[in-house]
Amino acid sequence: MSIAWRIARRYLLARSLPTAVNALTLISVGGIALAGASLVLVLSVFNGFQQLIGQVFAQFDPELRIEAVTGRYLPNAQAIRRVLQQDRNASTVVGVLEGRAILQYRERQAIVRLKGVEPDFTRAIATEQIIYTGR
Repeated sequence: MSIAWRIARRYLLARSLPTAVNALTLISVGGIALAGASLVLVLSVFNGFQQLIGQVFAQFDPELRIEAVTGRYLPNAQAIRRVLQQDRNASTVVGVLEGRAILQYRERQAIVRLKGVEPDFTRAIATEQIIYTGR
């Protein structure tokens, strides 16, 4: 038996009256246990949030996204569209024009991401599950 185990057994399993060493040991063990339990709880909550957010964004985030490096428009967009439509692995090809805008309703303002989509957009993304009112 190593020296560390002997010392630990002597102070933790002693049948004597409670001493300051025993009291401090219990306090520190309790603190470490509480910190460990808190860490497990917080990480579990964050893991749940990650899965929830992933499910929400998976509804309308495409598996493949082609964007222009600079500017708003993709050069040779029609040629790229034809190549993608001929690919048998691509189920739907939809063009989207996206930008930021400011939205004002009465006294409140918000910066929003505005998307202009083609009519085929509803085939690619189940918008019925996302939109609550309107069309």
